[in-house]
Amino acid sequence: MKSLAKQLLIPRILFTFILILAATGMIPIANAQLATLYEFSSGFDDGQAPRGDLTLSGSTLYGMTQLRGSNEYGVIFKMDTDGSGYTNLHKFAGGSGDGSQPFGNLTLSGSTLYGMTPAGGNNGLGVIFKMNTDGSNYTNLHEFLSTLLYNGFLPYGDLTLSGSTLYGMTHLGGSNNFGVIFKIDTNGSNYAILHHFAGVPNDGRSPYGSLTLSGSTLYGMTWQGGNDNYGVIFKMDTNGSSHAILHHFAGVPNDGSSPHGSLTLSGSTLYGMTSGGGTNNYGVVFKMDTNGSSYTNLHDFGGSEDGRYPFGSLFLSDDSLAGMTYEGGSNNMGVIFIITTDGSNYTNLHHFAGGSGDGSTPFGTLVKVDDYYYGMTYSGGGNNYGAVFKLVPEPTIFVYVLILLLPLRH
Repeated sequence: MKSLAKQLLIPRILFTFILILAATGMIPIANAQLATLYEFSSGFDDGQAPRGDLTLSGSTLYGMTQLRGSNEYGVIFKMDTDGSGYTNLHKFAGGSGDGSQPFGNLTLSGSTLYGMTPAGGNNGLGVIFKMNTDGSNYTNLHEFLSTLLYNGFLPYGDLTLSGSTLYGMTHLGGSNNFGVIFKIDTNGSNYAILHHFAGVPNDGRSPYGSLTLSGSTLYGMTWQGGNDNYGVIFKMDTNGSSHAILHHFAGVPNDGSSPHGSLTLSGSTLYGMTSGGGTNNYGVVFKMDTNGSSYTNLHDFGGSEDGRYPFGSLFLSDDSLAGMTYEGGSNNMGVIFIITTDGSNYTNLHHFAGGSGDGSTPFGTLVKVDDYYYGMTYSGGGNNYGAVFKLVPEPTIFVYVLILLLPLRH
């Protein structure tokens, strides 16, 4: 009995000791290790400076870069999740029949990729395109015009697919030149404007992000507009009716301002980030009910050892939200963070350092496969043209405790 009591006492003492170290930060409760899968180079056969997210299909990642390629207008690429098989599927050429300098992400449906660029096309104001996943059959579905009453232009987000209809937004254009919400069939027909943004004080203006679909309702954010011109959160039916402002961002110190990303939906709760506002004007993580009630700042970014200026969106997994910031962290090159949906347990998983083996200044959003997060950075890597990375979890405190308790089974 004394021997058994001693066996039980030792792990308890060690467990208490680990808890004390974790509380002081000497042992991380959760951590992760970043592995760089690909570093963009200076060659014309490579991309540079990605400003979007990765799109996952099985073990293949698809993405776009804003620059380089043989025409200096960016590329569409694919690669395996283990970092092998990098291939340029399309090099943007601009001008009539092609896009230029993509800013957002690709939308995948079966073997077809859909996307937008804010430049290129006959008018140089952006295009909507589709392409097969093997790089064949690139087609411009729509070229944006500068005729304000009939078109939007300069799209800086992604397309949202529902059945055979694509929904999106433009940063400018429309009857007020504050951007529009539009829809278009996947074959390029029936382009229609659903809403012309009107700006201060009763509407948003100039969106940078994308639309989030739930049933027949679209949710989104704008960079400016609203009561204080700090942007809004809105909803609208997919037929263009019932447009309503759910929240007017108010900025420092108790609200966010100037959102660049998109909303993440879970049940009746919307999660998102803003690039400004909060107590330090470095941006916030927030949540809000889909009816516009219960807006809450979950985290105010603080810079330095914290991140600042997030330009992407949040990835929801179970009860945790993961994201990135463009600046902040120990090297002021951005961070990868995780936070629970109730606002507790904010943890920086990685501080970007730049240079060979690490990226810096990410613009986009993370995607998760199994236990791994994948993403891109705008700069960093050995050539400072950006990188594709994978975040590999390390053991948590619970793993340490399990290791200590295993001898008790014998």
